[in-house]
Amino acid sequence: MLSTTVLLLTLLTTLGFNSHAMLPPRRGSKFTSSLNLSPTSASLLAGSIAGATGVVVSFPFDTIKTKTQAIANSATDEKQQSNINLIKTVFEEEGLMGFYSGVKPAAFGQFFIKAVAFSVNANALLYFSNGDMSLANTSGFVTLISAAALSGLAASFLVCPIERVKILMQAGDGSEENGLSVLFSIVRSEGLSNLFHKGLAATIFREVPSYALYFVVYSYLSELLVG
Repeated sequence: MLSTTVLLLTLLTTLGFNSHAMLPPRRGSKFTSSLNLSPTSASLLAGSIAGATGVVVSFPFDTIKTKTQAIANSATDEKQQSNINLIKTVFEEEGLMGFYSGVKPAAFGQFFIKAVAFSVNANALLYFSNGDMSLANTSGFVTLISAAALSGLAASFLVCPIERVKILMQAGDGSEENGLSVLFSIVRSEGLSNLFHKGLAATIFREVPSYALYFVVYSYLSELLVG
């Protein structure tokens, strides 16, 4: 019930509920002015697209990492296979697309994960600043890290199920290309609640400090570089 409530709240936030505070935007951005977007909308959209793009670019390396870990935990004779040999095996058996098994749900999911993270961080900054935009954009360290930590907590409820689908597709033989079928298979065998709860604690412990560091560093560098 708690995970469902948090998920609904973060999705409402993503859809624009009181979302008008962001970390310092790039001033004079042609992208923002040409599309007539507010600084908040531009930052949220750019962050979401950048997150999805990063997934696509780095996905082959992530696939090799996941397959290596899966083989190491298996009882097969492939444990001593080097990364180079594993790359050759994947290419020979699954082709180029074998390196991108699960990329669609991962990229699509990352788009919404970043949207949730940026929106929750923005609204938390605004809340801690009592709704004052000028104060939100000049927040102190404690306020910045608190808002960033909350964004990591909220994002974890999306990261957990999305990463599970991605990993199951990556660790497979490439025959399963539909992320939705993998998702429904998990729900049928383990239930909807387990989809969100399994591995959630570890995900939260990873995402909260990760986003706290990300947004705090981003904020201070933006202030330093843009002024």
